[in-house]
Amino acid sequence: MPRMSSTARDAARQVQVIAADASNGAALAARLLAALEPAVGFDDAEVIAVDPDSLLFTRLLAYRGDRLPPFAFFLRDVYLVAREPDWLSFPRLLREGGGAAVFHERFELWLRAHPPAMSQSAFTAFWRAQQSPPGGGLRFGLAHRGNWVAVLQLARWTPSPGFSASHLDLLDRLAPTLGLAFARTLAGTSDASASRDTPAAGHMTFSQDRRLVAIDSSGDAWLERLPDDGLRRFGVDVPIAVQSVVNLLWTTGNPSAVSHVADRFGVNVTIQGERARSVGPESAAGGALFSLSVTRTSWGGAHPVFRMLSSRQRDVAVAVAEGLGDAAIAAQMGVGAATIHEHVQTLHRVLGTSTRPALVAALSRG
Repeated sequence: MPRMSSTARDAARQVQVIAADASNGAALAARLLAALEPAVGFDDAEVIAVDPDSLLFTRLLAYRGDRLPPFAFFLRDVYLVAREPDWLSFPRLLREGGGAAVFHERFELWLRAHPPAMSQSAFTAFWRAQQSPPGGGLRFGLAHRGNWVAVLQLARWTPSPGFSASHLDLLDRLAPTLGLAFARTLAGTSDASASRDTPAAGHMTFSQDRRLVAIDSSGDAWLERLPDDGLRRFGVDVPIAVQSVVNLLWTTGNPSAVSHVADRFGVNVTIQGERARSVGPESAAGGALFSLSVTRTSWGGAHPVFRMLSSRQRDVAVAVAEGLGDAAIAAQMGVGAATIHEHVQTLHRVLGTSTRPALVAALSRG
């Protein structure tokens, strides 16, 4: 790799310290953006958590800049689901592009991305019509052990040559450390009381223009437990974790969609959405409703690994899938934490995992 500048080296040292000292995902993301700003330079930036299965955004972890109000409505309405064509989409970037790209209205400034099948003049007109940043945008996915966990996005709203290869080089150097740090801080590791007190399955309905029109009491309780991303003051009435599922149904025409997220207490939550035909006046006009359920992620005996475990190991597997940490499981079962740790290591060997988030995912989604 090319030699780093002194500013980049300082940023790298700060990020190493931040990653080792991070207490939660939001704090890690906010401190990361502060450390990167002198070395990379941006007008606004955000870090957003990602569900590795669906590649849907599940939570705004941090934002830095002065454009948060319009960005809040952008998140609520379509964020990277309908607004962008396929060759700019974030899911395609992760699945095919290696998770990093620099975009600009001028093709020759693109890095690690293939230009679209259109003329430069047509694309420039499209770029400006979408009010994309005239100074370019940088999009960088963060992964751990092959699972995408978060995305870093930077933008420059002042016309400029855009971001450079040296900026991507710095992020490449930091990516393994950041991927591990975010995997740890975003993992669902709840305490026993938070897990026991989770609401029953909640249900809510969205209109054909993707606005919340009906919700039951359990749904209300879940909305209070899910991270609100700090956007409610701008009129975003449901968290990104919920809205992104509705957006996916609305834009793709798929009959169903699902996403996974940890709530404010670290409890793993499944959000399931389905398309439903309206039975009211909207039905005559072909209107569709979107029905969502929100519930704690569960693990059942149908999992193929179930028959390979002892009775106590099954109990530990259920608790792990529900988001409990070793200490909470030990207290719940009346055994030592070391015993639980041994059972968890057995689960790792059986399922071929090596990290807690991967184990939880294998149990709760398998």
